[in-house]
Amino acid sequence: MKFRGSEKNHSAAQQPVIILGMHRSGTSIVARCLEQLGLFLGRQKDRNHEAWLFQRLNNWMLAQTNASWDRPENFLCLNALLRHQLLRVVDFHLRFFPSRVSFLGWRLGLCSHDFRDLDFPWGWKDPRNTFTADIWNSIFPDAKFVQVQRHPVDVALSLQKREQAERQITESGARKTARNRIKEILLRGVVPYQKSVRVEQLSQGVALWLEYEQQAMALEKEFGDRMLKIKFEDFLIRPETGLQTAAAFAGLKTGPAEIKRAVQSVNPERAFAFAKSPELVTFFESVARHHPLVKMRGYDRDYQNPETIISSD
Repeated sequence: MKFRGSEKNHSAAQQPVIILGMHRSGTSIVARCLEQLGLFLGRQKDRNHEAWLFQRLNNWMLAQTNASWDRPENFLCLNALLRHQLLRVVDFHLRFFPSRVSFLGWRLGLCSHDFRDLDFPWGWKDPRNTFTADIWNSIFPDAKFVQVQRHPVDVALSLQKREQAERQITESGARKTARNRIKEILLRGVVPYQKSVRVEQLSQGVALWLEYEQQAMALEKEFGDRMLKIKFEDFLIRPETGLQTAAAFAGLKTGPAEIKRAVQSVNPERAFAFAKSPELVTFFESVARHHPLVKMRGYDRDYQNPETIISSD
């Protein structure tokens, strides 16, 4: 079912490019490269290159089903009643002036009355789109989706390192603020002691990867040629080729010189980084290598020789 706003005439508008994929899978690098080539991804973004507006909307939608980025399974139980309410609220914010200014800035926010009327290449990046894509597809029925894939152990390791850094911040006492103390006293809100206790364990990071990849595969079947799959290892090893494909998919007009400049910071050594550690290799062999989804993504093959695995699926 398409939402009522999608049925209006927006003939001159450009549909968004929606970037998704598992957290720590390389979506930020792909997004930054596309932005350098002219894809507008928002004025106000966090350090992970996620526009505040769409991140807040995705978080809010997940929370309505008691789901979260690291426990997304509840959102798959979304019923028709709740889905309608989410669409209603999201539609409001696509027209709401403060929301437009947050994403577009003052000048564009004043000139545009609805995101569905934007006439330049635009989109947003947020791994949570993997689960909220059906909502966005109802609002933007011709949207394009870019899905980034990365080896599950590299993803789990990156999540674990980030969580360890969060723990160090809390242990240092930096989060003993008046605001957080009030939350503790009133037992209201969330004190950010950590981002996710789940992903402190590598095995749980891999399990979360499986949840995201399974949902992504369902989206591939639904969206067909409106979804571009990017294997992050492929992108790291042959960045110019990968970015050229992504830019063409996004409808960006660019040349070899611009693409070369955009990928200057891409580091090919990040591909299959876990393979440098015997302990992580053993972990992968025992926990993840033989999982059907890992095999379907091609990550069960010789990861110590990347040329035998990239672009295999």
